[in-house]
Amino acid sequence: MRRGFSLIEVMLVVVILGVAAALAIPNLLPEVRKAKVDSGAEAVASFLARARTEAMLSKRCVRAWVDSTDARRMSAERLNSFDCDVAAATFPSGYANGLDSSGTVWVPLGAAGTLLLESPRLTVSLFDAPASTSGCVAAIGSVSGTPAGHPCGEVVFRPNGRVWQQDGFIADPAAAPTDDDDAVFEVVHGDAPTEFRRVLVNSNGYICTLDRGAPLVADPNGDFQCTP
Repeated sequence: MRRGFSLIEVMLVVVILGVAAALAIPNLLPEVRKAKVDSGAEAVASFLARARTEAMLSKRCVRAWVDSTDARRMSAERLNSFDCDVAAATFPSGYANGLDSSGTVWVPLGAAGTLLLESPRLTVSLFDAPASTSGCVAAIGSVSGTPAGHPCGEVVFRPNGRVWQQDGFIADPAAAPTDDDDAVFEVVHGDAPTEFRRVLVNSNGYICTLDRGAPLVADPNGDFQCTP
């Protein structure tokens, strides 16, 4: 005869497993949160890299920003004209109606121009915006006016891959350079605000994710650097 397990024995095993799981879950939660933050930071870095690549391939400026109505969402749009050396929100002379005569300035990139972080507990914010975005008050959206959710804080990639910086932004050109033309995005977990990671876009367009809790290190010009 083959002997099986009794109902009592099975129930004891289930109870023991339940107790072990209950004891282990609190210890695993911090690691789960860290993994979600890491994943979110990598997603933001990848999205910004796609926006930079779009600028270089299309030979037009592309801007990326965090939606002020949904802290999980980022958007990217392409300028409907050639470069943006003079002003990042206006047409250059001779292109009053844009390249496709639609009269728009910033054109959505479709599905590739939107990022939504997977975890509902994650948020992304523009922790440090380029100083030159003071001119984005006049930023015109793809339909009319400023797009819904546009917080007037953004990073703009130029066709050469660098971050846009308005010429002559420094009030005193003779003074030491202090203009801040890089951008820092921060991904935070709602259940653990100290569990954050930052994504840096420096003035040359180089994109990197900083280690968890790593301080921001600036060079003499005030631009943050990617730490090894």
